[in-house]
Amino acid sequence: MNDLLTGRRMTFWTALKLLWHLPTLLQLLSRLLRDPQVAVGAKGLFFGMILFILSPLDVPNFVPVLGEVSDVVLALLACRWFLTTCPAEVVAGHLGAIHGRVAVPADAAARFIEGRR
Repeated sequence: MNDLLTGRRMTFWTALKLLWHLPTLLQLLSRLLRDPQVAVGAKGLFFGMILFILSPLDVPNFVPVLGEVSDVVLALLACRWFLTTCPAEVVAGHLGAIHGRVAVPADAAARFIEGRR
């Protein structure tokens, strides 16, 4: 596998680390798709991207490299786009809940830091 962003060869350990985070990514996406604070349009576009990836309209696999990698790259781009369009506070809250940490609202954290309760 090639690291598409840097052009370097991806090591076994890097691939293993990426696979290690896959369950967390899937949990996060599942929680965000069910969250009412995330815009319905963003959810719809994300589903549309996933349906396009799963559809038979695709780059043929006989095209060297591009055919095999296109689905993976499109899936990663769809996930990245969806995560960046979701509100950062919502993503942080769900990520904290997945990791077993309690998410603190930003205004409560700011009041605590300033010394006001």
